[in-house]
Amino acid sequence: MESDDTTSLEATNPSTNITADEIDEETAKKLRGDAIGNTMYSEVFVLNTLIQFSDLKWSEEVENNLCFLWDMTEDTDVCKYLFQASYPKLACSAIDNYTEPRFIEIVVGIFANLLCSKCEKNVTEEEIKTVLNLLSSNDPYILIQVMRFIHAASFLVDKWEFFEEEHLDRFDFILASSTNKELLAIALKALVSITEGMKIKVDILKGGLLGAVVAGYRTLRDDCEDFEVFEVRERHANVKHLISFLCNLCGYVDVLNRNELAGEVSPLLPEFTNEVALLLHCYVNEDNLLPMDDEFRFYMEGLTYIYRVLKVGYLSAVARDVYAIFAIIYNKDRANLDVVAELFCYFMAVGDLKSFQDDFENVSPDEVKEILSYLEKRNFQFEFVYIDKLRAILNEL
Repeated sequence: MESDDTTSLEATNPSTNITADEIDEETAKKLRGDAIGNTMYSEVFVLNTLIQFSDLKWSEEVENNLCFLWDMTEDTDVCKYLFQASYPKLACSAIDNYTEPRFIEIVVGIFANLLCSKCEKNVTEEEIKTVLNLLSSNDPYILIQVMRFIHAASFLVDKWEFFEEEHLDRFDFILASSTNKELLAIALKALVSITEGMKIKVDILKGGLLGAVVAGYRTLRDDCEDFEVFEVRERHANVKHLISFLCNLCGYVDVLNRNELAGEVSPLLPEFTNEVALLLHCYVNEDNLLPMDDEFRFYMEGLTYIYRVLKVGYLSAVARDVYAIFAIIYNKDRANLDVVAELFCYFMAVGDLKSFQDDFENVSPDEVKEILSYLEKRNFQFEFVYIDKLRAILNEL
């Protein structure tokens, strides 16, 4: 009888457990409640947090809620929802109305995250200008988020006609005087992004800005004088930004024929060259040079462009290591010789026999002849003439 009763119960009371794929879309929405997209984050929480922008009463609870919202913006669905909720407009209104530093920092930090997200973005020039005005702040934490915002916004707007001289002056001041390394690193990155592709007006550019850029970079590298300064990827990023900035300035000179800008840059080139020499000297060590990486390729291309556009004369401090690097690659990695050939030939073109002999002194005369004969046969076509100088040097050796 027990067995029969059990069988009867099983037949009339089937299991009520259901699997996720058996739930229809309407039921799924009810179960998720007010979740944003496919997340478990609450729409009500976000709206309640944003409502406080209209009548801010700063407290630890408000700060915690905003910080949580900031963390939430790592999720694309949340970013999409915040754009739908007009976050840029609300944020800019709050920036204009309140002065609480931590509040401003978080609000701009969230805004920067939105611009970095992989969702459709909508931001106006007026909103960007509102954040740019915060460059006048002396709070390094606010400035870090402003720089993050500028870098992200630079990919959304091709021409920054609204970027004024006073904004650039603040970059100059920050890079020249700040000791906050996080701020310096992101300021350098932001400056590169807004000068790339000639985004900002040439009329507000000053070649003297290179001095501040070099000063900021020096603070970042800790005055190290060996390869340790380039062992960490972030430090490679810093030197790439240093070279990129001067490449960008050279773009204005090259494309717009702004020779007066080149004249302003020239007096500061020795400071830049000191940093370049320190960088290149690291690569004279074969273990640091090979196998060749993308960073090294970028350095060679960038430096060649800078020196060619600015018509820089012979730089023994740089040429010496370029020659040594070239010899290593010639003997150990000839397939990549083209990477260094243009810079090598440039210094040969602007130098003289004595300079060349002095700076190639660590390579045997026979090897020097072999290398130059190889270059003569290759007959690279560059935007400067070098082959006659090469042959003249060969004849004198």
